[in-house]
Amino acid sequence: MKNKIKRKFNTISKPPDKRDILTRELIHNLNINIVNKSLLFDLINLNKDLCDHDNLPNRKTNCKRYSRCLECLGNDIWKKTYEKIVDEEEGNNINLRPIQDKPCGLNNTGNHCYVNSFIQIWFSYIPFREAVYDFEPIINFIPKDSKVNIQDIVLTLKKLFITMQITPFEEACPLPLIKLLKLDNEQNDALEFTTLFFATLERGLDNHPNGEKLKNLLQTCLNCRQEQTLVCNCGYKSVTSMEISSLHLHIEDVKTLPMAINKYFSTEKLEDFKCSGCLNSGHVEKQIKITKFPPVLLIQLNRVSYDSCGRNVKIKTPIEYPRIIKSSMINNELKEEIEYELFAVMIHEGKETHCGHYYDIIKDPSSEKWFRYNDRIVEEVKTPGYVNEPTGKIKPDMKGCYALLYKTKNVNKSIPQPDDNLRSLIENELNESFKIQKEGTLCDKLWRHVFKKYYDIVSSTFNKLKIPKGVINEENMKDFVWFPVDLIKEFNMCFYESYSKKKVFSPDAIKCPDYECNVEEILDYLEKEIYQQNNSSPVLMELCCHQKVHIELILSGKIKAVQREAAENILSLLSMNIFLSEKYNEYMPHSLITIDNICVECFQILIQKINYENSFEEIKKISKKLINEYPKRIPEKILTSIIHKDNIDSGYWVSKDELRNYEKLALLSIGKKFKVDNSTYLIIFADETSSIKIDDSYNLFRQQNGDLPLKKIKTDSELDCFSNLQLNTQEKISSFLFNETLKCQHGNLSISKKRLYVSEEEWNQLIKPFTEFFAVSYQTPECHECIAIQSMEESKRQDYVSKIYSIKKTLGPILRTIENRDIMENKPSFSLGICKQFLKNLLNFKNYDKGDEITGICQECVLCEDHNMPYLSPEMKEYSQMLAPIDEEEWNLIQETISNVGFDINSKKIFLNREETINSFEFCNYCNSKALEDQENSKYIYPDGGFVFVKIMREDNSCEKNEVTRFGRRSKKNELSIKMYSTETIYELKNRIANEIRCDVFALSIFNGKKELDNTLTLEQSKVPRNNEDFPLQAIIYASNDNQETVYDERPVEKGFKDTYYTALLTFNKIPKINFRFCSTPIKNENSKINTDNKTSTYQELNYVKPPNYLNTYPLYEPKHMLQEEFMPETNKTGTGPRLADYLAIKKIVESLETPQERIDFVNPYEREWTRVEKKWHRKWHPNLFSTRKAWALPPIPNYFDCLSYYQYITKMRLIDDKVSFDKLFENLVLPTATFEKKVIESLITFLFTESSDSDKIKTDKFLKAILWDAESYLGINRQSFKDLRISHTGRIESFWIRGGFSHLYEWQPIWEKEPTLNRRLMAKFIGDDRRKLGELAFTMRDEFAIHLRQEKPMTQLFSFDDYEKIESPLFNENVNIKDICYSPKVFNLWPDGDPLWQCPGYEYDCGETHKYGRVALKNTLDINKRLDYWKVVNDSDDVSKNMYNSVAISSLFNWLNAQAHCHGYTQYTDLEKPFVSNLILSDGHEFAFATGQLNTIAINIDNPDFINNKTNVCYVDGPYTLYDEYDSVTQTFYHLDEKGNNQKGLNKFVLLRILQLIAKY
Repeated sequence: MKNKIKRKFNTISKPPDKRDILTRELIHNLNINIVNKSLLFDLINLNKDLCDHDNLPNRKTNCKRYSRCLECLGNDIWKKTYEKIVDEEEGNNINLRPIQDKPCGLNNTGNHCYVNSFIQIWFSYIPFREAVYDFEPIINFIPKDSKVNIQDIVLTLKKLFITMQITPFEEACPLPLIKLLKLDNEQNDALEFTTLFFATLERGLDNHPNGEKLKNLLQTCLNCRQEQTLVCNCGYKSVTSMEISSLHLHIEDVKTLPMAINKYFSTEKLEDFKCSGCLNSGHVEKQIKITKFPPVLLIQLNRVSYDSCGRNVKIKTPIEYPRIIKSSMINNELKEEIEYELFAVMIHEGKETHCGHYYDIIKDPSSEKWFRYNDRIVEEVKTPGYVNEPTGKIKPDMKGCYALLYKTKNVNKSIPQPDDNLRSLIENELNESFKIQKEGTLCDKLWRHVFKKYYDIVSSTFNKLKIPKGVINEENMKDFVWFPVDLIKEFNMCFYESYSKKKVFSPDAIKCPDYECNVEEILDYLEKEIYQQNNSSPVLMELCCHQKVHIELILSGKIKAVQREAAENILSLLSMNIFLSEKYNEYMPHSLITIDNICVECFQILIQKINYENSFEEIKKISKKLINEYPKRIPEKILTSIIHKDNIDSGYWVSKDELRNYEKLALLSIGKKFKVDNSTYLIIFADETSSIKIDDSYNLFRQQNGDLPLKKIKTDSELDCFSNLQLNTQEKISSFLFNETLKCQHGNLSISKKRLYVSEEEWNQLIKPFTEFFAVSYQTPECHECIAIQSMEESKRQDYVSKIYSIKKTLGPILRTIENRDIMENKPSFSLGICKQFLKNLLNFKNYDKGDEITGICQECVLCEDHNMPYLSPEMKEYSQMLAPIDEEEWNLIQETISNVGFDINSKKIFLNREETINSFEFCNYCNSKALEDQENSKYIYPDGGFVFVKIMREDNSCEKNEVTRFGRRSKKNELSIKMYSTETIYELKNRIANEIRCDVFALSIFNGKKELDNTLTLEQSKVPRNNEDFPLQAIIYASNDNQETVYDERPVEKGFKDTYYTALLTFNKIPKINFRFCSTPIKNENSKINTDNKTSTYQELNYVKPPNYLNTYPLYEPKHMLQEEFMPETNKTGTGPRLADYLAIKKIVESLETPQERIDFVNPYEREWTRVEKKWHRKWHPNLFSTRKAWALPPIPNYFDCLSYYQYITKMRLIDDKVSFDKLFENLVLPTATFEKKVIESLITFLFTESSDSDKIKTDKFLKAILWDAESYLGINRQSFKDLRISHTGRIESFWIRGGFSHLYEWQPIWEKEPTLNRRLMAKFIGDDRRKLGELAFTMRDEFAIHLRQEKPMTQLFSFDDYEKIESPLFNENVNIKDICYSPKVFNLWPDGDPLWQCPGYEYDCGETHKYGRVALKNTLDINKRLDYWKVVNDSDDVSKNMYNSVAISSLFNWLNAQAHCHGYTQYTDLEKPFVSNLILSDGHEFAFATGQLNTIAINIDNPDFINNKTNVCYVDGPYTLYDEYDSVTQTFYHLDEKGNNQKGLNKFVLLRILQLIAKY
C-alpha cells in the first residue's frame, strides 16, 4: 500500500476551518512572502500548456495541479455507449455460432436455470425431440383442463426446439414457455420440475388426437418397476411392486456410483417391523430389485442431510460415475442384459440446499462432443466419468452432480428435422431478428440518431472549453473565465441522462409531418415529439469578501479556466442565467468571472498571518521555559532566587493558568488580528431565482478526496485548568484580556490565583500576540479588600476549630465506643440511634477545609429526603451501616456538650424499638416501604455485568454428561455460569445457553423456581440476581430434533409451484411419487421410526389426531370436495347468494349432527408438533410453546368464511343449541351465584358509574381483572368437578385465548401448590383443562358484562332507516375497481401480517398439511376465478361473477379488520379501552357486517372523546372519506370537513349512506 503524502507545513499553521489548507501548504512549500497576479498565474500553472495528467497516480480524478486541464470531468461516460452504437450499426455486436459444431444456449430470464436445465437435457434426447416434432395441432381443440392448454404448451416447446436447432445466434429464449406455465422467479428443484412437467403433458394429452406418440414416450421413457420383498424367519413372504421414475441414492460414506447402487439394493433387516405371519418383530428382511428397466435411467444423488438442530445441509461428497452402466450391476437375474451410456450430468452449484444454480454437462447428439450448458454460455469440455475403473482424481463436476441420466446404448438415430413450412417460418423470424439487431427498429434508429447528435454537441463543447496553447496576457485575458467544475459536470450529466436511454414508442401513435421530408428530417421531427431535455440543477460558486475568486477554489480543482464563448454556450444550452447574492439574500444579474479576478488581497493577508504564526515559535519556547521554572518564580521564592536578582523591580506577574494554555490563547488572538470581513458572495447559475434552494451549511471549501483530515481542535471549554476564562466561542475573544485571571473582583491583584514572576523582556515577548492584556508589575500590592475578607474567614475558622476540639476532648472516648457498637445486638438499654456519619466526621476532624461542617448532631443521613422523618428498619442493609445504638443518658450528654459550644441541639430522636417506631407518627412508613423495595430490586440490577448460574436438565429431570459440553471447573453437575447484564433479555440468555450446549434455542425453557420466565423480559424485570450460585435458574430442554426420528416427505408442491399450472395437479392426485431432497421439509413423527440412511424402511402415516368415526363416514366429508353442491345452489345466484348459501349449508350440517360433542368436533383441530419455522415466528404475546400445534383435520369451509368467529359460536352454542342446553354443561358446578353477581355490580359501580372516580380508572382491563380474580378465588374449591366438565376432549385454538387478555389465568397460582391435583404439570401452559375451562367462562362473563354495560349506557341512534331510495342505490360507484377491494388490504389502510395473512399468527401453512386454515380473504382475481371454476360457475355468467366479487369485497373488508385485531392482540369483543377495529361481535352475541361494528366503534369514541381512531373512522370504499374530523366533548357534537374543506356540523352523510347500504344489503 502506498504511503500517503504528509502535509509538511507547521502544525500551528493549520487553520480552524478548511478554507485555506491548500493555500497554506503552497505558501509553506515555496516560502512565499510577496505576491502579485503574475506570480499567482504561475502558482496555479495557468500558462503551462503541457499537463502531466496521465502521469498522476490516479488518472481518473480531476486534475488539481493545472487549472486549464479538463480531463476526467465526466465526459468519458459517453464513449462506451457511442462505441456500442457504432458496433451495432456495423454489425460487430452480433455473435453467430457455427450451427454444426456448437449447440445453442438459453437465456436465463430470472431464477429459471432449472427450466433451462430440463430443456437442454431433453432436447439432447433424440426420441423426445422427435416426438415433439411429430406433434401436430388441431383446430378448435378443447383442452381437458381449461386452465392448462396442453396444445399451446407443446407447440411452444416445439418452436423452442426448432429455434435451438437452426438459430444462428448463440442463445434462444425460453420465456414464452415460462409465461405459459406461469412460473414465478422463485428458485425450484430441476427434477421436481421435470416430474411435474411430464405429468402435466401426460394428463393433458389424454384427449388430444395427435398426442398419442408423445404420451406413450412420457409413460415409458423414465418409468421402471421396482419390486420389494419382505421375508421372515417364520417363512412368511410378502412381495409388492410399484412404478418409480428414478433411483434415489444416498451418497454418504461412498465414493463411486456402483458403491451407492450396491448399498441401495443390499438386504436390510427391519428391526421394528412386525411380521404379519408370526406377529414378531426383528426377524424380517427387506430386499429391493428392479424388474423392468426404462429407456432412460434417471439416478438422483441425495445431497441433503440434517444437522443436530434440524437444519438441512448440503453434502459435497465427490462421486465418481462410469460412462457405461449395465443392468447386471442393478439386477443380475435378468435374461437379457441392457447396456446404458451416460448422456447428461445435472449439477447443482451452491453452498445451500434451498438455493443455488443448475447447469448441465451433455453429450451433443450431432457432433458427439460433450459441452457444458450454463444458461447462455455453452463451452466444450472433456468427456465426464471413467471408462473401466475409478481414477481417484476429484473433478468439480463430481462434487455437485445432482442427477445422472443414462440412455440405452443402441444405434444412434439421425437428428430429426422439423416440418419445412414451420422451419421456414422460424427462419424468417430469426432473419428479421438479425436485421433488427443490426439495423434496429424505428425506436433504435431514433435513439442512435439522437445520442450521436448530442454526443457530438457535448464533445465539441468540451473541446471548445479548453484554452488553446499560448500565453494568457492582458490583451486576451477577457476571453477566458473561471467556470465551476460542478457546472461542467451538470451540463454533461443533464444531456447524458436525457438522451442516453432509449425510449420505446409505437410508430402508429406518432403523426409524421404532412410535408415531404427525408429520413434525417423525420428523425429530427420525432426527436422533438419523443425526447425532452431534463431540467438542470442550480450550481453555486463562492467568492471572497472582495467579490473575487479565492485561490483555494483553484488549487482544489473546483473551478477551471475555460474559454468564455464555450462557457456562454453551455449556459445557453442549459437555459441558465447568472446571479450574484450576498449572504443568500438579494439576487442580482451578473456576468462570468474573468481569470484576472483572483483575490491578491486575501492571499497577502494569509501570508502575513502565517509569518506571524511562524515567528511565534520562539515565544512558545519562552512560555515552556517559564512553566518549568515555576517553583523558582513564585512570590515566596523570587527574592531568594538568582533569576533577575539585580533588576527585579522591573518585572511582572503572570497567571500560571494562562501560561499553561498560552499557545492556544495566542493562536486565538492571532486569528482575530488577521480576521478579514466574513461577508459571503455567491455566483449562482440557475434558470430563474425561484429554483434556487440554498442550504445554509453550503460551503464550496468542503474537504476534497485525498485531503488529509484536520485533527480535532479543542474547544475553549477544553482548555487545561482554564475554567475561569469565559471563552465559549471564537467570537467572544474580543472581550478577552491576557493575564485577566490575576484580576480580582475589586479590579486589583488577586490573592488566590497562582502566579509567577517574569522579567520585563520576557513580558514584552509574551504579550506580542495579544492586543489587550492586564499588566501587573512586580511592585503591585495584593488587594487590601481581599486580604481583609481572608483575615475574617481565618478568624472564624480558628473559632470553629477550637469548638470542635473542645467537643472531641469531652466526648472522644465515648464517641469511639458508640461507633464500634453493633446495632443488631438489640440490647434493651440502647433505646436510641445516632447517625454514624456524624460520629465519623467528628472523630476524624483535623482541618476546617476538609470534611463536612459540623453544627450539631446531624441526623440528616438517616432521615428520608421527602418528609424528613426516620425511615430505617432492621430489614435494611443501611440500618446497621448508618445507625449506632446509644442510651438516653449518652444522648443527653452529647446534646449538652454540643449546646455548651453554641451548636444546634434540635435534632430528631430515632427510637430503636420497632413497634414504638413504626406506630409513631414520626416514622415514615412510605419511604420505609420504598427503600425496602429498592433494596430488594438492587440485587437484580447489574449494568456492569455479573455471572448467572443455570442448571441444565431434560424434560424428564435428567441430563446426560454428553448433553452439556462445557462447564468450566465447577463441581456441580450440568451447571453453567454465564456472564450477563441485567438489561439483557431472557431470550438472549437462552441464545447463550443454546450456543453453549449446542441445542435449539426454541427447545429451551427457563424457570426461576416454579415460574417460567418470559422471553421478552429483561433479567432485571424477571428478578434474576447475579451470582445466584446457591439458587441457580433451571433450563429445561424439551424434545427436539436430536432425539426424534425424522420422516423425509416430499416437499409440498404448493410452495414451489403455487399459482402455476401445476396447482391443478393437486386436485387429481396423479403426480408420480418421487423423493425430492432439495427444499424438502422434515416432518417429526414419534411413532414412525424411519431410517435416514440410504436404506428404505417402513413408512407409517403421520400420527395426527383423527376425527371421530362418524365424520369419516359422513358423505359430505369426502376429500375431493366439501359441500360442493351446497356452495352454489341453482336457485340462489343473486344478491349475497354465494356467501349466504355457505352459512346456511354449514348450519345445516351442524344441525344434522346428533350430539353436541359431534357438533363441537366439527371444527376441532388435530394436533401436531411445532415446526422450526413456526417457533421462529413465535410472537411475544404468545405463551411459550409447550403444547402441540393445532391444525384443521377436515377439508375447510370456504376460505373467506370466518373460522374463528364460527368456532366461537360453536363453543358458546349460539348456533347449535338453545340456552337450556348451554346451561346443562355447567349443571354440576356449584357457583356462589348471588355473591358473584353482587361482586360484578359493585365493580361496575366502582369503576364506571361513580361521578367522583378518576376517569383513568375506568378501564376495561382493570375491571375485568377484578372480576376474574374474584372468580379465581370463588372457583378454587370447585376445581376438581369443574375440570371434568370439558366441552371437548381435544385442544382449543390458542389464539382464541392468548389474544383475549387472559394470559394471567394461565400463570402459576398459589392454590396449585397447596392442591397439586389441580394442576398436573405446573411448568406447561394450555395443558390443564381446568384453566382452559376457566378461560371459556371468562369469555362468557365478559359477554354478560358487555350486555350489562350497553343496557346501562346504550348507544346513541345516529341515523334512521327512512331513506329507502338511497339504500337501494348501488353500493359501489362505477369508477370503483371491485377487484382491488377484494385483495388489496392497502385500500382499507391495512397491512398484511403475512402473505397470505393467516388468522392465527405464527401458523406455518407449508408444514405437511394439505388444507389451508384461517385464510381471511381471497387476495387476487386469480384465486376468485379458480374458486368460481371450482364451484362450476359458467364463465360468461356476469351476474354471478359480479355477485361473487361484491360478496368477497365485503367479506374481505370484514375479515381484514378481524384478522388485524387478532394480530395486535385484541379480541373480537367490544373493547372500550382500545377501539382498534370495528368490533365485529357485539354484545348480543350476533355477528353483524362491518358497518354495524363501525357504528359501535363510533359510540366507543364518544365514550372516549380524547381518542379518535383513524383506522376505524375512515371509509375507504370510494374515498377515503372520514366519518367525522372533530368531536366537541362539551357539547357532544360531531364536525366533519366537506368537499370544499369547510367545517360542517354533524357526521359525513356520504359515509352514513355507505353504512346504510352495507347494513341493508349485506
